[in-house]
Amino acid sequence: MKLFVVTFDLSTPHPGAHARLTALLADEGLSAWTFAGGKEVRLPNTTVTGFFASREAADAAFLRALKALQRELPGQVTNPKRFVVPQAEDGLVVSDQPRPSDAFARAILGMPSAIPAPLSTLGRMAGIRGG
Repeated sequence: MKLFVVTFDLSTPHPGAHARLTALLADEGLSAWTFAGGKEVRLPNTTVTGFFASREAADAAFLRALKALQRELPGQVTNPKRFVVPQAEDGLVVSDQPRPSDAFARAILGMPSAIPAPLSTLGRMAGIRGG
């Protein structure tokens, strides 16, 4: 499994569409958090990451979430432009929002704290919902 980055441009007049898409993306294993510089940081507003077997699988996860949003808001969401690439190991993320420590939760899951994945992704991998 590789960590993929998806950046997108959502076009909609609906004020809650972006927040709802973010939640739907999380259900598909895509998170607004990534690991960079030794800590988890929040990505820019329209960027998510997730572990997938291929670029096609990452894109398919994004499309499932988008189609779910389009069913919830018929005619209010256009198919956005998107860019899907593997995350570089030494990539740079400039973020003013570090993720709160989840060392305790990682310890309970029996996972080392240096794993480069958001806790919500780790939880899904371990069969735990939420996050």
